[in-house]
Amino acid sequence: MRLCLCIFVAFLLAAQANLRGRAYTLQRSEANRAVRWNKKSIRFALSDSFFVAPNVRADRAEIVRAVRRALARWSAETGLHLGLALSSTQSVSSSASSGDGINLITVADAPENLALFADEGDLAGRTRVFFNPRSGAISEADIALNPNLLFSTDGTPGTFDLEATLTHELGHALGLAHSAVLGSIMRPRLRMNDARESVVDLRQLAEDDRAAARALYRPNAEWGSLMGKLLFADGGPIFGAHIFIEEAATGRVIAGGITREDGSYRIDGLPAGSYNLRIEPMDGPIELGEIARSSYAPNVFRAVASERPIEVAFNSATEFNAKLENVAPKLNPRLLGLTAHLSAVPLSLVPGRTYTVLIGGEGLDEVVAASSDSPYVAVEEVRSQGEVAGLSLLSVSVRVDAAAPVGEYSLRLQTMEGESAWIAGALLVHRPAPIALGAAEIPDATDPIWLD
Repeated sequence: MRLCLCIFVAFLLAAQANLRGRAYTLQRSEANRAVRWNKKSIRFALSDSFFVAPNVRADRAEIVRAVRRALARWSAETGLHLGLALSSTQSVSSSASSGDGINLITVADAPENLALFADEGDLAGRTRVFFNPRSGAISEADIALNPNLLFSTDGTPGTFDLEATLTHELGHALGLAHSAVLGSIMRPRLRMNDARESVVDLRQLAEDDRAAARALYRPNAEWGSLMGKLLFADGGPIFGAHIFIEEAATGRVIAGGITREDGSYRIDGLPAGSYNLRIEPMDGPIELGEIARSSYAPNVFRAVASERPIEVAFNSATEFNAKLENVAPKLNPRLLGLTAHLSAVPLSLVPGRTYTVLIGGEGLDEVVAASSDSPYVAVEEVRSQGEVAGLSLLSVSVRVDAAAPVGEYSLRLQTMEGESAWIAGALLVHRPAPIALGAAEIPDATDPIWLD
């Protein structure tokens, strides 16, 4: 019998992963090895339950295209060949087994699938990963979408986007856990489509996701690393801090990481370049409990920024250490939106347009200035909007330059006394034109081969 462990990773609303905090983050084995595939070709099996499920509002061709697009995104970044077949198998493998050798994607209301959502019925998907507890080598990954929630491929209000959900769950199947960068496809939550705004623009991989994919599957010579330790002034470690870096020239968020219990962190998979570093507590919009469980409570401190850009080179590690004051933050933005419908998901913006962004949280009545770290994003007209349900509200005007590069950008709020808070990767700048995926730009909608 194979020596194997399985872990669950989940998406949406109140997801938590039983993992150590690390960059972006990655799943870890008992021996603290990265959980990853050791082979270059992996075949996933799409259960025929998708073609008859009453909760999937899409025809057969649209479903197959959505799955193939999701696979193509990760294939392009990892260099893996991610194939697709069809299967009559309905159920994920039992956690008590070592797997059945099929990397299943299913939406069937089979008992084993339903059991995954027994205590968390509002989760859209869960992934069960089987791996060697010593080496971290994945032997099987099964994805189940919630049979009791609605999915679509066209932004139908009241449904979850099938393609975005599958892209997220495939990230788990490849070894990624959740990210604290709001614009990442691996963020803990995906909002439902509604009549005001759909999430079809939020299907793409962020730079943070690409960095994670490189770190897991690309040769070290193709990327660099950032590592170090965060301590308080008295020498105590800072656990659960979110460190994220922005491209110095554009302000785009490139990757993020989370400090471990000893205050250390490491972010791999970085392109060579010059970066500005920001450090913030994980008190919202994404909280530490949504990414990592620990017997340690996260430490309390105020957000800070590096004084000068940090240089990262290929095939080497740059060290950045810092000591912070143990001072509780007053400023804590938690939610945002383009309408009064606020949530903890990124805002989809188009270059050349101006938007009114509403932000909710604690201490926002003390904000006197808002900005972006990018020359392509102008933030103006900070206005208090009162208080609702215990949260103070403010609105800002955000103008995206017509030449803004596609990517994820942050919002920065400041108070009169000088306290700052960032919403990392909150602004997802995209262009309405289709994003090329090479040969998979318009995926084949014909049926894959059958496994059984």
